[in-house]
Parts: sequence; C-alpha cells; structure tokens
Amino acid sequence: AETLVTQALTVARQMLPGLRVVVYESPEPQDPLQDDFDLVATYTVPDDEGLYIQRLGILEWQLFASVSYLAANGAPETLEDLAQHALWLHYLPSTSTSTLPLRSGSALEVTPFCATTNPSAVLHAVEQGLGIGFLPRQLWGTAATARPLLERRVGQERSLYLVAGSRQ
Repeated sequence: AETLVTQALTVARQMLPGLRVVVYESPEPQDPLQDDFDLVATYTVPDDEGLYIQRLGILEWQLFASVSYLAANGAPETLEDLAQHALWLHYLPSTSTSTLPLRSGSALEVTPFCATTNPSAVLHAVEQGLGIGFLPRQLWGTAATARPLLERRVGQERSLYLVAGSRQ
C-alpha cells in the first residue's frame, strides 16, 4: 500500500508543484472521510459524487512463512494444519481478527497468536521465523527468504483507492 500511495503522491506533486503532504497512519478503526481532507488512501469507496476517486491498485493478502520457520516447523498442507502454527494476522479495521478469507469466498475461523493492523509487525515476525503471517504479498516483493503457503486456498484481493476532494 505504501508503494502505491507513494507513487500517487509523486504524480500529484508533478501536477501540483507547491503541494505539501502530511501523512497520518492510524491502526485505529476510523473514517477519515468524515473529516476535512485533501487526499485519502482507503480500501472503501465513499458514496459521494463530489469526490475524485482513482483506484491505485490491488493488494493481495496471502499466508507467508520464512524459509527458516518452514525448515524448523514444516509447512501446513491443509487448512486444519494452520492450528498447529503461530499465526500472525494483519487485518484491516473493517475485517475480522479471527478469520482468514478463503479464495472460495468463505472464511476460515482461526485463533491467531497475534492480530494487528500493523503490517510491519507481521512482516518482522515472519522474517524472524516466529510463525506464519497473513499480509499483503506486495510487502514481500520477490524476497527469497519467504514462501507463500496454501496460496490456492487462502487469500484475498483488496483494491486501494485514492480519494481527493473535501466535504466543506
């Protein structure tokens, strides 16, 4: 998400050379569109015709584990196997802290070791070999230190939107 937002801000700066940006990131559930704003990156499309809305891209959430974690603990082969692993869950404020979205459209009830809105915390835990993480694939890039798990069964795609305008 940060890369998509950074790219959008770079384009906005080219269009508006005097543009100054203050970025506020919050793990707390809130609706930033309720306040006066100039630019918001959001996963939900506001219902307001007076706003400029542009889809920045799609983020794909998946399960990942480090190569070292998999060597020590093995890889889950079924959904039921996930219960035997420490699951670090990155979730959005509008989603559940106890389910994983399945590609079939349903959800799997889980008991994560840690659920957080902070994707960096999940990424760090997985990099350190502390468990299996559920977070956007884009955070991993092409890292050779992690492997996707159960990728045909578990995951979800979410669009990220840039919203510009003001409700004044």
